[in-house]
Amino acid sequence: LAKKCMLKSLELRECEGVTAEGFSSISLVLRNPDMVLEKLDLTDNDNIDDEVAISYANALSHNKKLRSIILDDNDITPRGWAAFSRALCNKSSYVETYHSNHTVKEIGWHEDLPQDLELLLQLNRENSEGQAAQQKVVQNFLHSISFCG
Repeated sequence: LAKKCMLKSLELRECEGVTAEGFSSISLVLRNPDMVLEKLDLTDNDNIDDEVAISYANALSHNKKLRSIILDDNDITPRGWAAFSRALCNKSSYVETYHSNHTVKEIGWHEDLPQDLELLLQLNRENSEGQAAQQKVVQNFLHSISFCG
């Protein structure tokens, strides 16, 4: 799937036969820098929980192509959403923040997303990747620097 594949959109809705391990293994494809997938729809899958969500969020840390991931009607709690927030803005260092994912612009969910995640998605939507990266660094690190004059 990942080697020389031009697949731009993949819909895996209501896949009753796919286990959590199966969904997690699919997330590994997103780590491939040659993958051109831009939209992934994982709506209404009983086996997508926090662990699977975390595997997709971790994959997004390495992915610069995916623009949209739809996760409606899955069993994701704040723990799973926090992993997506970290993928979009890793605050462990300014370098990690700069190299976070700035390409995902939509995470589809039937309820309100956590506010921090929605703000990061908005930042990605309204800016180029470079501008989003710079703004995330400034918001998380440079706001506390005082300059001597």
